[in-house]
Amino acid sequence: LLTEERTIRTFEIKPTAFLKSVSVTDAEAQSYYDQNKSLFAVPESVDIEYVVLSPESYKNIKASEDDIKTFYEQNLQRFSTPEERRASHILIAVNNEKTDADAKKEADEIYKQLQADPSKFAQLAKSKSADPGSARQGGDLGFFQKGMMVPEFDNAVFSGKKGDLVAPVKTQFGYHIIKIVDVKPAQAKPLKEVRAEIEALYQQQAAIRAFAEDAENFSNMVYEQSESLQPVAERFGLKIQTVKNVTRDFEDQLINPNVIEALYGYDVLEDKRNSNAIEVASNTLLSARVTAHHKQTVKTFDEVKGDIVATLKNQKATEAARAQGSADIAKLLDKKSASGKFGDKTVISRERPGAYAYEVVTAALRPDANKLPTYTGVQTQDGSYFVIEVQSSKKIEASPEQLAMRKAELAQLYSNPEQAAFISGLETKFGTQILKDEYKPGYQPTDEDVAP
Repeated sequence: LLTEERTIRTFEIKPTAFLKSVSVTDAEAQSYYDQNKSLFAVPESVDIEYVVLSPESYKNIKASEDDIKTFYEQNLQRFSTPEERRASHILIAVNNEKTDADAKKEADEIYKQLQADPSKFAQLAKSKSADPGSARQGGDLGFFQKGMMVPEFDNAVFSGKKGDLVAPVKTQFGYHIIKIVDVKPAQAKPLKEVRAEIEALYQQQAAIRAFAEDAENFSNMVYEQSESLQPVAERFGLKIQTVKNVTRDFEDQLINPNVIEALYGYDVLEDKRNSNAIEVASNTLLSARVTAHHKQTVKTFDEVKGDIVATLKNQKATEAARAQGSADIAKLLDKKSASGKFGDKTVISRERPGAYAYEVVTAALRPDANKLPTYTGVQTQDGSYFVIEVQSSKKIEASPEQLAMRKAELAQLYSNPEQAAFISGLETKFGTQILKDEYKPGYQPTDEDVAP
């Protein structure tokens, strides 16, 4: 069923072709309105105003020159480039072929050679080092900061000075002979280079501190002076914002379910008081009040008549497209001309539907394969009617891989109790019988079943 291929041709009858020829009477529109008033219900809603207190409310805080200098001095490390060192090493590894004593002895011998002639470091690294990555570079590890290497290696490199040859150091990898090639000392950026960054950081931290200090006062004020948001707006320099038609299922970034619950509470909705300060995000408090309450209503017929007429015209056009398609199929079966022209032939299957909608593919595969060629049709969800010429059918044998995959899918299908119960009900209703064990409920495929 999944792999069967059918060669088809189609032509499409679109509902839009009939829109000009269909009409809707006032009586039809009124009848539709009377029978579907729930479609035109306007849900209960409120118009609101609200204020928000957050660190953003303090963005006008500016740092003084003394503040900037103090911040810079107290956070100097933040504006400094840490010390970096460049080193080369020769690793003598401890492994199954070389004991710790043997590795130590070899490392000491290489160290003595380098003490006598430091210029041989790169040559010996290429020939002796067990670290292939750096060995190709003459032992060079490039620049790195403290803490980037294993502790023993790190301490050795950052304890010496530029040009030092460090005696063999043992780590988990073996013994390292190290040369400290270069040193880049830590360097602080001058104040003028980081002034803008400091001003932004200072403002951010100062705003958070100011918010924390004022949060309790904000919460108390919206409660104690609950008849208006104007006092709290003036006290904290906040803008009163408005939103209209906030329904019970309305939601955005600030007007979240907690705010909605407060808005439709008795104190806020009926007594027109401010809501409590509600935390709508981290470091963000909101208080709202209802300015108007709109109870659920139904739009009048005159308000929605245009929409109803458009809906009914589309329905009639869709019905006309279906009627035309059915008439065309009857003509074609009677070897007469149809209203449309077939397109190029296409080969489709359930697995490879091409550009066709699901409904078209299903309709094309429904006719008996022994009674082809034939004509059939189907209407898709968008209202278009497809007249289908089914020319031929070709059965494709499923491969072992495909069968194994289908068996696994069936096993998964039957493992779901609800699906298994539904299928069992269908089997009882239609009197079906499963002949193969591997398709029966509870069957688990064996390794042989799923082998390629």
